[in-house]
Amino acid sequence: MRDPVFCPATSGGYGIVRLGSDVPESHLLMVTSNACGRHVSISSIQAGYRNRITFYIIEETKIFLGGIEDEIVEAAEAIIREKRPRLLIVYLSCSTYMAGVDDDRLRKILQRVDAGVEIQIIDMNPVAAGTPNPPGVMAQEKIYELLDLNCEKSRSVNLIGCDVPPLSSELYEILKGLGFEHVNHLTTCTTYDEFLGMGGAELNIVMSAKAIRAANEMSPSIPYVMMFTDYSLKGIDDSYSSLYDKVGRTFSLSVYRERTLKKLKAVKEELSGMTIAVGSSATEHPFMLAEALLGYGFAVKAVFYTEVGKKDSEAKNRISTEHPDVDFFRCSKLSMASMVGRCGQYDLAIGNNAGYFSDTRAIADIVLDQGMFGYDGLYRLLDEMVKALRQPIPLKQLVMNANLVI
Repeated sequence: MRDPVFCPATSGGYGIVRLGSDVPESHLLMVTSNACGRHVSISSIQAGYRNRITFYIIEETKIFLGGIEDEIVEAAEAIIREKRPRLLIVYLSCSTYMAGVDDDRLRKILQRVDAGVEIQIIDMNPVAAGTPNPPGVMAQEKIYELLDLNCEKSRSVNLIGCDVPPLSSELYEILKGLGFEHVNHLTTCTTYDEFLGMGGAELNIVMSAKAIRAANEMSPSIPYVMMFTDYSLKGIDDSYSSLYDKVGRTFSLSVYRERTLKKLKAVKEELSGMTIAVGSSATEHPFMLAEALLGYGFAVKAVFYTEVGKKDSEAKNRISTEHPDVDFFRCSKLSMASMVGRCGQYDLAIGNNAGYFSDTRAIADIVLDQGMFGYDGLYRLLDEMVKALRQPIPLKQLVMNANLVI
């Protein structure tokens, strides 16, 4: 029997609703039940975008008896008249989705209210979690299909799929060295027109699997290359090789590599003999991270995970064979509710869930690879590992810092 999978709207402190709030000059209408509405409201207050979201709380009886479409239209019309956003995103939460709302019909009706306001409907389809097209993937497609692919081309690159751009990464210097004049990311756009102008980029860099579908849809106009966050030296080099093959030019990585190798040597000495647990709240690919750390000589003893993608599954199988003493804990299993703080003691946890289930005091403050990429990403990971041991931060504070709502 398949374990139940929950896909929260604010997963990892980011998620589907936060993605829409990053589109400049947009407003969000969240059509939801009370429980999900409270969750998103608290998270939006913590993250600072509560002023850009309006809630329509639906009654349970109306879900089953029908008639909610008219009320959604009424709520959306009020927002359009009062706030005049460039884009109105209507989020249909799980309960609304089950009511059978016709997205296309709803969008056409709302588009007639004001031709100057773009409308987009995004579903939080609960039964799609665990399929090739879960809500997170479809939300990426819905956001990026708004781009103006017919606008004038520019010497720019789009970073898509990553919630937070890796601003400190060497990637920016490398792209500049390859001849690109500007790097675009959803969060760095200041106007809606600037966001639409991302459609004129020469290249999409896909930094997460959840944006592959969106990149495929744009590929007739904008070619793309996949460059996921990877903490292994080989993985980092392979990502840049893919970029060089795509653009037909190269750039030296020696300076960045040497700096990171020096840091790696120092951290290995400081953490010698210390045990480590890796969690999926720190990275999209916990088994790949664990395998990289094991390859460097760190004593990884446990991996906490939820779902396992193809590449992560391959890393999981290799760890099982080559390091049979490493324990695996699937956090989505119902039995884990009784295992809080009981899954072993480790000197260091990378990821809040690894620290939560093992009750480990030192927790590296990393959330879903946010801002991490390339040699800089590995360097920052090593830095956070040392910082967690020298200056431990309570788990409760880390959860608050990450805008997680439990």
